Amino acid sequence: MDESSGIKNLSLGFRTKRSVVRTSLLALGTAFEIVSKSCPELQAELSGWEEGRTVSMGVLPDGPAMAVRKESNHVNYLGQGEHAATLKFLFKNMDSAFLVLTGQLGSDQSFAEHRAIVHGSLDQAMQANRALAMVQKFLMPGLILKKTMKRPPKLRGQDWAVYAKLMLTLTPALLINWSK
Repeated sequence: MDESSGIKNLSLGFRTKRSVVRTSLLALGTAFEIVSKSCPELQAELSGWEEGRTVSMGVLPDGPAMAVRKESNHVNYLGQGEHAATLKFLFKNMDSAFLVLTGQLGSDQSFAEHRAIVHGSLDQAMQANRALAMVQKFLMPGLILKKTMKRPPKLRGQDWAVYAKLMLTLTPALLINWSK
């Protein structure tokens, strides 16, 4: 049985969640790349990463995934799939990924409830989680951040310029990255 016939047999609800998760991962990876090029706070966090570190986020067992790689002092979105990542954030099922990526559940709570696992170094996972939180600050509205984070970050001073750049460039970048 090929993959397309397998997907057709899935419920409409599952296919919808899969599409939302895939699109959310695309947006997160794309935003990570854009923000990493212009946010000094994120660049400072990335300076501690070794060159070529590849991080992926995906859904078990064969759900959508995305990967990013540190190059110079920023992150490049590699596209869909794990791309031989040495650090993987894996949601155990589509429902868990959907809850986190739509801002209904925080990532810390998803790990506490055993909805997600880390494959790789715990030290690197903490670094990547801090970096992802910095990206989410620009990507998600404050109301969602208050619900999903213990201490939600606030946009200050120079952050507004980064936010404006992200909002202006995200849609064109999503269209470019859709086929990656």
